[in-house]
Amino acid sequence: MTDPTDERHASAPSRTADLTSVLPSLWITADHHFGHANIVVHASRPFSADQQDAEMARRWRTMVPSDEAILHLGDLVVGGNAPGVWELVSTLPGNPKWLVLGNHDRPHRVGLIRAAGFTIIEPPELRYGSWRVRFTHRPLRTAELGAHQLNVHGHTHSKVASTDLRWVNVSVEATDYRPVRLRELLDKRIDELRRADCP
Repeated sequence: MTDPTDERHASAPSRTADLTSVLPSLWITADHHFGHANIVVHASRPFSADQQDAEMARRWRTMVPSDEAILHLGDLVVGGNAPGVWELVSTLPGNPKWLVLGNHDRPHRVGLIRAAGFTIIEPPELRYGSWRVRFTHRPLRTAELGAHQLNVHGHTHSKVASTDLRWVNVSVEATDYRPVRLRELLDKRIDELRRADCP
């Protein structure tokens, strides 16, 4: 049996995800940092360090049915040695559970992430109406985002939306520490762009 902590099996993601087929029921989220006590202070989270994992897991469970897909845009577990953190993460509902690796999803944790039921994928893209939607952990630079493109991202740990509406932040700090429906998120943002007369 493969040891999930063995770095020899921590290969780069080789799979892609067909978001279109699950779009009506697809959830999205990012930046939980399960097991990371210091993030409570760093990101001004409204929990104590010993409450945050259980509370974020509770909010995940209240939103995501076990038979609906979820896309996580990285930094799932940061405090990988915290007692019970991998057992907790393995119980989170969703099928499939896709993960785009974040900067804290280190190679030595890839096997543990997979053992917790997540499929690691390349950053996906989606055609949504006339828009090209690009999903990343870190926000794309301005020069990387073309006309009629949206970037759905995490990493920033910010509650404040970008002044450029083409960037859509799904860090948990921006979504009340719970996953959100991707379709509703995109519809709202595209409507805002239309009313702002953005290209």
